[in-house]
Amino acid sequence: MNISALIKQSPLSLRDTLIVLEYVSGLDKNYIFLNQDKIKLNQDILEAFKSTISKIQSGMPLQYAIGKWWFFGHEFIIEPPVLIPRPETEILVEKALEIVKDYQIGFEPFVGSGIVSISLLKYYPHLKMIATDINKKACELTLKNAKLHKVEDRLLVICSDVAKAIKIEKVDFLVANPPYIPTKALNTLEKSVLEYEDIKALDGKEDGLFFYRELKSLGLKPMILEIGHDQEGAIKDLFENVEVIYDYSNNPRVAIIR
Repeated sequence: MNISALIKQSPLSLRDTLIVLEYVSGLDKNYIFLNQDKIKLNQDILEAFKSTISKIQSGMPLQYAIGKWWFFGHEFIIEPPVLIPRPETEILVEKALEIVKDYQIGFEPFVGSGIVSISLLKYYPHLKMIATDINKKACELTLKNAKLHKVEDRLLVICSDVAKAIKIEKVDFLVANPPYIPTKALNTLEKSVLEYEDIKALDGKEDGLFFYRELKSLGLKPMILEIGHDQEGAIKDLFENVEVIYDYSNNPRVAIIR
């Protein structure tokens, strides 16, 4: 079967179908699209394609099915249940890059798959980062991604909660995407999120602000924090000298505390 016929039969969007085809064949997805009438798949690749499609149809997120995703122009290893990168978080990195260019050491709690710290390290060769997560799987995945992007010598990963992790006086700034969804709102999330992703990494406790209070107690500035779309007022009440950055949908997305 040639790829053109397979694309027409796929239950996924064209974009997602091409991503899966790239994953199972090893060919660039743009090359596949431009040459779809000429490329034929052998049986092994065809079976791998069908198996991956089946996983996605059963509810598994595409990112977990192919084991990778792209963030801020770079490819990262993605493994369940560590949270899947969201495009909105790229705004957190954009703003951090503007602020931290003259700093030497940064701290990222709730590191997840490492996408934020690693993106900063790739952009600024002089920078070092300390990253923490209470989830051992997240720490392991961050180390894998650090090695993938050859920044493992500038990224210290500690499996610990925020308060016990580091000596704050040695850190120049903090960047974080903490859990900020109120516990009572978690059951409104998409089914695939509830079934596959680490809910603890999303749970901001009763009012969604628990971990922001914990970060405030560190007394570290500047802080560059991702926030929920409805948390601008609460964050401004909690912190002083707050600048809120809106995302491309005109929702509050990043708080800068100086």
